[in-house]
Amino acid sequence: MGQEYTSQYSIAILNADGQEVSYTTTDSTFSTASIVKVSIAAQLLHNNGTTQTTLSTTQANLLTAMIENSDNDAATSLLTNDLGGYSSLSSTYQALDMNDTTANADAWGYTQTTAEDQIKLLSTIFGTADYLTTNSQDYLQSLMNTISADQAWCISQGATNYYLKNGWLQDEDGWMVNSIGKVELGDDESYLIAILTKENTTFEEGQTLIEALTEQTNSVLSSSDK
Repeated sequence: MGQEYTSQYSIAILNADGQEVSYTTTDSTFSTASIVKVSIAAQLLHNNGTTQTTLSTTQANLLTAMIENSDNDAATSLLTNDLGGYSSLSSTYQALDMNDTTANADAWGYTQTTAEDQIKLLSTIFGTADYLTTNSQDYLQSLMNTISADQAWCISQGATNYYLKNGWLQDEDGWMVNSIGKVELGDDESYLIAILTKENTTFEEGQTLIEALTEQTNSVLSSSDK
């Protein structure tokens, strides 16, 4: 699959049976861009669960804007005013054993991560985990399931239902385009997936690569059930 592209990419998949498969074209990490917003949401919900406090109206509005509309100002506000700064995400990564993920103290979009670490985060949201309460899991799942139409691409390709967060960012090496979440294919078939890409010539190239990898994953998983 990757031979058709000059981009670097990494993919990790965890199916409903707990089997994980991963592949990468590089040993280096990837910048999160806006998929880091899922980590921000998870940490805020964890903190509230720990202190047994409810989200304020402002926090709830910011969470919705950050996840459903990928609002950057909302992410910055939550990190700065509610979590104690960009580096605060390190506590979440440590708690979830995301050992290859490093918060960026100056620019949250340049947090470094791997596809495998993102699966650990997704497992906390969609699986059995102590980091989030059941109510917090349901809340975050709901936000990831109601992404605005202009954000609903990449791993949603071919899905009957999906929960996702996409991220994209351009630097001197090209475009970084990422997509993480849960895909449901019908007939009780579902899986968690994280696809990270970088060095794409254009945004569209990264999007096309992720959608091609997703379609291939759907095909393989659907065939294995027959």
